[in-house]
Amino acid sequence: MALAVVGLAALAGGALFVRRATHERRTMPDWPSTQGLVRRSGVFPMQQVGAMGTRLLRFQARYEYLVGEKRMRGLLYSNVKRHHAALKAKYPAGAVITVFYDPEHPGRSDLREKLGSYGGVTPTALAFFLLIVGAALLALGLMLP
Repeated sequence: MALAVVGLAALAGGALFVRRATHERRTMPDWPSTQGLVRRSGVFPMQQVGAMGTRLLRFQARYEYLVGEKRMRGLLYSNVKRHHAALKAKYPAGAVITVFYDPEHPGRSDLREKLGSYGGVTPTALAFFLLIVGAALLALGLMLP
C-alpha cells in the first residue's frame, strides 16, 4: 500500500512538471529581453567525483540583468566538456549579453543558448522520470498484499 501512495505522489509530481514544461515551452518564444552582464565565468570543478575518481568539471556563467529597477541574477551551465571552449569564448566575464526573462516570474531567465544538453535536469526529463517511476511503483504497490 505504501508503494502505491509513493507511486501516486510520483505520478502527481510528474504531471505537475509536464504542465510546467509545456507552459514554459509555449510561452518562452514570447519572453521579453533585456541587456545583461556576465559577472563570472569559467570551468569549475564540481562537488561530485566521476568514474574512477576523476574530477567532474562544469562551465558556469553567472550573469546579472535588470527588470525595471530590480536586479536579477542568472546562471548558464554545462557539464558537457565538448561545449566548454565555445561557451568560454561566447560568455567571458564582462561580456554584455541579451537575457530573455519570464514576465510572470522575472527571476526565471534564458540566454537561448542551444549547444545541446547542459547536463542539468530539465523539467521535461524530470517529468518523464517521475511518471515512469510513479507508474511502476503504483503497479507494484497494487500487486503486493
